Amino acid sequence: MNMPKLKALKLTFEQALSLLPKEFQPLERASYHRHKLRANSPMGKFAFSASKEYNEAKIWWTSVFPPEIDPEISFWIIALDIRGILVLPIDLIECFCKKNNVPKLSSGKWSIHLKMEGQKILMYYTDSFVDISQYFIPSLS
Repeated sequence: MNMPKLKALKLTFEQALSLLPKEFQPLERASYHRHKLRANSPMGKFAFSASKEYNEAKIWWTSVFPPEIDPEISFWIIALDIRGILVLPIDLIECFCKKNNVPKLSSGKWSIHLKMEGQKILMYYTDSFVDISQYFIPSLS
């Protein structure tokens, strides 16, 4: 008998919005053709994606449009399952991906890999990594 797969827990867009610092308020939800979970804020426009934890090793991944495809985005908000969110400036993602020759998917997006090592959260590709812990906001639960 096959057991049904449990749906991985991830923060919703609304839950992620509630974690954003006051500098991002007021928020105006937006809708765009390339990615439907977006908002405008005083800090700039941002897109949202969520990732479940893979293989119990505190590893997550998602895909991000580079600035040449979507130049209006200033931040990418990434939910790390239900643990919290990363508020990553697109410039940081772009710099890391270009410096480390992160390949693009057929969609033109970069595949962003994240992992937790001890108390640090790292964006990584092969042997290269950058500590992005300062951009993490834990969930309230």
